[in-house]
Amino acid sequence: MSRQIQGPGGQLITEMVVAVSVSYVHRVVQVGVAPATEDGGELVPVVGATVYTTIRGDQYNELMAESPEWAPGKPAGSFREQDLFHILDQMEAA
Repeated sequence: MSRQIQGPGGQLITEMVVAVSVSYVHRVVQVGVAPATEDGGELVPVVGATVYTTIRGDQYNELMAESPEWAPGKPAGSFREQDLFHILDQMEAA
């Protein structure tokens, strides 16, 4: 999955999740997000531009929560890529 965000100067940037590592024991999720370009109709991450973020604590609890306000019906203990983007946006805004 990918998403488009508005970058500097109003330019649209495509981002994609390129790596996810989950430890239910340590209650942590590590996620790698990279800008992407289109090559032959396929999205390809920009080499060397991946940013890794660790989700833990309150953000981890919210990501794993059952049916949070922003994702009604989501089962507890699971998440989708759009949920990762939501939590990452919250962390960036804080």
